[in-house]
Amino acid sequence: MRRTSRLLVLFGIGLAVLTFVLIVAVIQPPTTPTTGLASVPPTTVQVVTAAVDIPLGAQITKEMLATATVPVAEANSGVFTNSSQLLGQIARRAIVTGQQVTTAQTSVDQTTISVPAGRRALAVSVNELTGVGNLIAPGDWVDVVVTLDQKAIPVVQVQPPNKVFLHDDALAPVTVKASALLQSIQVLGTLQAPAPAPAAAASPQASQGPSFTGTATQKLVILAVTDDQAEAILFARYFNAAGTTDATGATATINLILRAAADASAAPVDTSGVDLKTMFDKYGVIPPYIEKAIDAYIALQQTKP
Repeated sequence: MRRTSRLLVLFGIGLAVLTFVLIVAVIQPPTTPTTGLASVPPTTVQVVTAAVDIPLGAQITKEMLATATVPVAEANSGVFTNSSQLLGQIARRAIVTGQQVTTAQTSVDQTTISVPAGRRALAVSVNELTGVGNLIAPGDWVDVVVTLDQKAIPVVQVQPPNKVFLHDDALAPVTVKASALLQSIQVLGTLQAPAPAPAAAASPQASQGPSFTGTATQKLVILAVTDDQAEAILFARYFNAAGTTDATGATATINLILRAAADASAAPVDTSGVDLKTMFDKYGVIPPYIEKAIDAYIALQQTKP
């Protein structure tokens, strides 16, 4: 074989090897060389802060929030890192400008309260029926409606000659109206009664869906009231017919009505209340009546033939 032919063969083999190397390099990009060092964790984190003072009970909007970058060690536990997670939530604590916003400030769990200036903290005991299913939480706004048992109010009528007639409970012309006694009262905190002992396991045939057994679970709702409002609530708490000095014989019921957050600053409504006559006249409830048997003789007229 000639020398020239050998050179051409070697040149062709080299060109083929070079082409193969280039194809592999294009198909498989080069990887980052391993340095043997562990990845360094971030030293800062972005957190959500209050752009303005957010009062207790306020519905959080985008304008109330800002973000800040802080060292990881300075980020509070449970802090929000995305402001969109907070939009529409209710502030269950007052949040000052610049403060980091955490889950504790939007959670209903509470161990302390802060009483606003000019207000007093007063606890009211409610249950599922009188406290909106025990769903009232710190920061909410409620109306207080008090109903009094009319049997605890001695109503008498004196007629000549000085005869005293007690009123008829069923047909009493005087009844106690149930009206919105106090309106737009803010809730400072709540205390849930201890949970009852777990019930025995239900049989496989029993329904596993939610149900209400009728057992009223007590809950304390702490309200921010003025001195006058506190006196009205305390009067209702101790109003009773037995003349006792505690609430065991109370014949009044205190109900809390939950308001929408948007109605917190609405002007008070002058409610007329409802009494027995209102139920008859306005709502068409059939009034009670009394049947009394009497002896009667009806003479039949005989016709003469």
